[in-house]
Amino acid sequence: MHKELKDTWYIWLLFNLFFMIQTVQSGVIRGTGNIAIGALLTCTGYLMIGAPLSKELAYDFDLGLQGIWIGACISSLFLVIGY
Repeated sequence: MHKELKDTWYIWLLFNLFFMIQTVQSGVIRGTGNIAIGALLTCTGYLMIGAPLSKELAYDFDLGLQGIWIGACISSLFLVIGY
């Protein structure tokens, strides 16, 4: 396995933990009929927080693949807290 993948493994596991929790919470929000709230939080989390943060960490801070996953992890954490 490549070194970069070995270093990214733990970040990916943390992302999956947050993503699983967020997916269940999103389903609950959708099931209660609050679709607009779920859509707003999801767009905010991934498009306004996750994507720009991933870009900054990966390219401006030279974290590469780790930066992309850290940004995705933080956006999923935002959604877990937001729901």
